[in-house]
Amino acid sequence: MAAEDLIIGFIAGACGSLLLWVTIGRRMMLKYAGESVINAFAEPTPELKEAISGLMVEVWGWLNSPSIEIESKNEENEVIKTKISPLQNVMGVLIDQVAAKLLNKLRGFSGAAARDGNRVEAALMGIPLPRKGQTTQEFILEQLANRMMPVIEQKLSKAMDNTQSSSGSKDGW
Repeated sequence: MAAEDLIIGFIAGACGSLLLWVTIGRRMMLKYAGESVINAFAEPTPELKEAISGLMVEVWGWLNSPSIEIESKNEENEVIKTKISPLQNVMGVLIDQVAAKLLNKLRGFSGAAARDGNRVEAALMGIPLPRKGQTTQEFILEQLANRMMPVIEQKLSKAMDNTQSSSGSKDGW
């Protein structure tokens, strides 16, 4: 029970601190400390330059120190444990993501080329295929119209000819 009360107290304190920071602290920092911090970085003193340089050396050292242990398998299927740095880890993830996106693009290009090849082959064989973006219903209606219109036109012209011949005149008047 005491651990739960302690956790609730920590959460309440964190929420209270966040509320005070959002309502009062940020304005006060920007009003009073903001200008001095900006001025200090705009015209740094030798001590500040040394402090920033020391901080960057520490950060760079941490980024390049092997601290993350990973496991991999070799050709004999043996587990090998190696340590890599956080920078190597981030760069590895970036490389994997870029390679995956490029591979997906290449797969898309090869799929599009295969689709276009299939369309050319089907066109050479006389098999109609839907256009890009055309729904199946539109394609079917278009194909029905293309096949039925000549038959309908032929029937209508024959009916018109029969009507004209039954009236006795060729010009219809």
